[in-house]
Amino acid sequence: MDRSVPPFTPHADLVPGPAPGRPRLLLVLHGAFGSGNNFRLFAKKLAAERPDTAFLLVDVRGHGRSRGAEPPHDLAAAAADLARLEASLSVRATGVIGHSLGGKIALAYAASRPGELEEVWVLDADPGPRSQVGSATLGVLALLRELSGPHAARADFVAALCARGLARSVADWLAMSLERTADGYRVGLELDAIEALLASYFALDLWPEVERPDGRRALHFVVGGASDAVSPAGQERLGALGADGGLAVRLHVLPGAGHWLHVDAPDALRTLFARERP
Repeated sequence: MDRSVPPFTPHADLVPGPAPGRPRLLLVLHGAFGSGNNFRLFAKKLAAERPDTAFLLVDVRGHGRSRGAEPPHDLAAAAADLARLEASLSVRATGVIGHSLGGKIALAYAASRPGELEEVWVLDADPGPRSQVGSATLGVLALLRELSGPHAARADFVAALCARGLARSVADWLAMSLERTADGYRVGLELDAIEALLASYFALDLWPEVERPDGRRALHFVVGGASDAVSPAGQERLGALGADGGLAVRLHVLPGAGHWLHVDAPDALRTLFARERP
């Protein structure tokens, strides 16, 4: 694949830890259709529990304020974006947190930094390839194309999504991506780029990275007990790796939590981060 394309540096916001001195730095990667801002409240509360850690909330390419990147739009490109972000800030992250799409990008990023990271957190994302057939995420993508705008008001967009079967909470969250333009509110996402990222997400097999011995890092998979994002077979495989003393792979299941772990079970998730710190 030709990667002779102009370099792209994504947008990110820093949530600092309160402790003095040079902190550990964790990159935080959201899921499809989101932005780094999705994790702002969670990161602020987590920083209070891990005061020596700062959190860099990244807008993944095609999302938020990270638009205008040239293709290819795949997980390798998104991981390379993180390296350029670090270079622009003259810092290196000590770990990464990624949710859903961001979770698999986190694994691709970890693969680019063997032996360097202290901790990698994959939130409700399966490391293996998956069929796109019947994907709820692709259904949302189709709705966003259909309802890209303009809309006279945010409420009109939310109502249209709800009329097509989305839960009100999901519709309200998607409305956060709307931008006000001269002719009304439009979806402020690069849907073609996101579609390509999702195709890479579904196709890429990152089990080899999960199963690669790395003497430094702890690799944590956190799964929602009420979510189907990680298959039972995938959970069994992760659990077996965790039982192998040669690999620092840990599977954590949050009972009752759905796909949005940081929304459904924020206290339990923060407890995990505080307890399992390096």
